[in-house]
Amino acid sequence: MITDNTRYCHILNPKTGYPKNSISGINIIADQCVIAGSIATIGKLKEKDLAINWLVEQGTTYVLADMHLKISDQKA
Repeated sequence: MITDNTRYCHILNPKTGYPKNSISGINIIADQCVIAGSIATIGKLKEKDLAINWLVEQGTTYVLADMHLKISDQKA
């Protein structure tokens, strides 16, 4: 959703109750979709740099786009 030129996502920060807005999207490759979805959701709860570090620690193959659509990726 975009309101007043600000893009909001459906993932809410559990501490503030407001939508997270540092990461636009994360795609994960996993053997099961529930695993991919869970990893992507947890990643989106983190700030960009922390999310990337966490995704690397998980050994996942991912593509992450920040709110400026700058892409970060890793092949596990």
